[in-house]
Amino acid sequence: MGRLSQDANDTLNHGFLTLEEQLQDLAKSVKMPVEQVINIWHKTHARNVHGINEWNVYASFFTSNAAEELARLPPGTIGPDQQITQRIRSQCFHLFREQQANYKEILETHDNLMKYSEGPQTLSQRQRGFDRIVDKITNLMDSAAAKYGFESALVMCGSVIHEDAGLGRAHTTSKAQPVRNSCHEFLYCVNQSLSTVLARMLSSN
Repeated sequence: MGRLSQDANDTLNHGFLTLEEQLQDLAKSVKMPVEQVINIWHKTHARNVHGINEWNVYASFFTSNAAEELARLPPGTIGPDQQITQRIRSQCFHLFREQQANYKEILETHDNLMKYSEGPQTLSQRQRGFDRIVDKITNLMDSAAAKYGFESALVMCGSVIHEDAGLGRAHTTSKAQPVRNSCHEFLYCVNQSLSTVLARMLSSN
């Protein structure tokens, strides 16, 4: 499947927000947390929502966040110089899934970030990777706004001079619209700065 059009993305995002609202209403009607309703849905309908191997991705996530993940273990579980075994990582993985209601999203985001940071990429690969990550973050922002009332604003841009000129997006949730213009102005300034630096580098060669 090719890249979705902006219209398709807008339609999907609108539908997802509608689903979030319906999910909130359902959770209230049965007096359960939203996360519990989602877990029941996944278990009873056996949908493979995230096409990643969670354990393999967690192994990478653990390597990047070892101190935080080991802190999940009960005090005294491991000594200061104890080797981190597969069993210990497995215990951390179990606690990670118990303590992080959105652990699937965390792992998928980490997986995307790792893929994005792997080796040299073409301009189109960087653009696709950038769009994929921004869409993931903005969907999470909109979901948090609909589910919990958490409003937020995002300005995200590339920082590699020769590859990322014009690579940027700004996004605000519905009630954060007053800062939208400021976000776009900041993004414009960043892109202008990158373009200026690139022009100076090319003129000096």
